[in-house]
Amino acid sequence: MIRMKVDLSKLANTEYHGSEGTTKYCLDAIARLIQFGDRIKKVKLLSGPADQWNCRFHAFLFTINNSQSVAIGSGFSSGYAGEGPSGLSKALQVLIRHKAEIDEYEINQDMLERLNHRCLLSSDIDFLETSRPIRPNRFYDYILWDGERATEKLGEREISLIFPAVVPIAIIDTRILDLALKLEEHPDASLLSGYRRLEELVRNKADDLKGMSGAKLFAKALHSDSSLLHWPGLDKSESEGRASIFIGTYKAYRNKRAHHEQDYDIANAVREFILLNELFLLEFSLITRPSEIEE
Repeated sequence: MIRMKVDLSKLANTEYHGSEGTTKYCLDAIARLIQFGDRIKKVKLLSGPADQWNCRFHAFLFTINNSQSVAIGSGFSSGYAGEGPSGLSKALQVLIRHKAEIDEYEINQDMLERLNHRCLLSSDIDFLETSRPIRPNRFYDYILWDGERATEKLGEREISLIFPAVVPIAIIDTRILDLALKLEEHPDASLLSGYRRLEELVRNKADDLKGMSGAKLFAKALHSDSSLLHWPGLDKSESEGRASIFIGTYKAYRNKRAHHEQDYDIANAVREFILLNELFLLEFSLITRPSEIEE
């Protein structure tokens, strides 16, 4: 077996995501970058040579955050109907929606193979930086709408569906973090456990709340001038507003979930969990209302 030596000093300082020939992995890689806060500033759509049917493979080179270089493998294609062109259409729509600056460049097969083998050279990057992008913009021709080419209608709902429905761990109250980590696998059980924990926390703050549950618990605990619990420093209208969030959430979500089997929909479960998390954060600053001292 012949082994080739690579001069590491000639390699570009580039991260690699996605996988050659697998559109979903490449599309997921773009979604992850955006989902988790990376700012995609400049986008180079790298288009390989056309074959005899005018079909091409495409990859991406991103400049993100503080001039960091990220390559996305050539899981995208154009010139025919299929997963590759559909994925390229979605990727471009996502990047347009997020205000990325897109330019298309034609590259040769050798550079495309180096990208797919995760060994772009510094000279490849220099070549792209000094090359002129394709003008007029051709990448709009890769955008599809209901199977037809278009430049205006971008299918917002379809674009949104490529992003995973995930719980933003950074903002989750640590008291329900374990439930957040199990939400995708057990959404109904995780949410019901969260509601029960919240009720228990509130009941334990005042003896007169023992044995109460649900909306009635929060009405007695929070929703009156003589409520047993309160948020110090808030005016009456803000306190009433917060109390209404507790009562409304239990009436609108918890009661239905407790008494009826729910359809599995992870996106809906995540939205409901974020609402439940907000109740936990509000509960943390609740204290027992001081007793009035008779003069």
